[in-house]
Amino acid sequence: MDSYRQTIDGKPEAGKTPRPVHPVWTALLAALTGALCAALSCADPAGLLLYPLAAALMAAGLCAAGSTPTGLLPLLPAIAVPFLLKGTVGVDTLALALLMPATGAAISLLQKRRLGGFYTAVAAAAAGIACLYAMVCLPGVLDGTGAFARAQAGVESLTATLLQMADPMRGVEEYSSFLTYYDELVRALPEMVPVMTTGVLCSLGALGGLLSTVLFFALTRKKREALGLRAPKPFRLWSIPKQYTGGIVLLYAMALLMQLFGYVNAVAVTQTVNAVLGFPLLVQGLSMIAFILSMRKYPSKSLNVVVFSAIAILFQFAQSLLTMLGIFEQMLRMRERGMPKRPA
Repeated sequence: MDSYRQTIDGKPEAGKTPRPVHPVWTALLAALTGALCAALSCADPAGLLLYPLAAALMAAGLCAAGSTPTGLLPLLPAIAVPFLLKGTVGVDTLALALLMPATGAAISLLQKRRLGGFYTAVAAAAAGIACLYAMVCLPGVLDGTGAFARAQAGVESLTATLLQMADPMRGVEEYSSFLTYYDELVRALPEMVPVMTTGVLCSLGALGGLLSTVLFFALTRKKREALGLRAPKPFRLWSIPKQYTGGIVLLYAMALLMQLFGYVNAVAVTQTVNAVLGFPLLVQGLSMIAFILSMRKYPSKSLNVVVFSAIAILFQFAQSLLTMLGIFEQMLRMRERGMPKRPA
């Protein structure tokens, strides 16, 4: 088996004995995590943008501390700060308090077992999705108002604000046709909540899990040997393990059949399947682009910047194409077929 295929399949490398990490480094990570958790709690929900960095810091601290008592340091501020700032002990506060520890612990656990980046990102995403669902939906489930009651209330408040923002244009004849369309679109937003909420939460959790994992690799790059961690594979070789192909086909087929037979929750299921599977397939499509660029006779970093900048600008149009490229790569394993063989 050649070295490229070994990298793609995620075979474990021979590890080195970890060296002790200074406790000050762990304490510093704990302090930074506490500060980020405070910002997250105060800026909820905008503060959720900070949770991947907080989770990555926590995972790095857990890996550095190992099984020593200082290993609890990164966990304490994350759990305590939300309760102190919000002053409530509801299930949503508990889910917020567990969001970073659960994600960080998932990354730390899988990295200590020297598993690949894909499995680490999936575990981090699963932890994030579970906590986000508990924050948004579980309170309504427990009090009987419905899983989407809180989200619906938030969207209704947003709807009222959006309609009010258009008030200065009302009565102006030039804007009458635009306002008719605008009002219909805005008023339809609350009706879309039950269909979109689960998919949106899965997308946010998947993105948070991936960012947490990438940031963890960046934070621990210089201390990887000391922590006994394996090096992540280059992005151009990132791939979904081939054993997941059957599950991907099955889930997409199930969603399609539900749509064809008019199942009542078919749209919500399709949105969720697209959120769960579409994101990793899209990332695989991006890694395929990076692989193609790296196979040029004279690779150019400038060309890479131009190509990925163009993809970012045209992302709305490129998203479906990248997902399809990820699907073709998953089915055909084109990179493995094009790998140069290692000399005997």
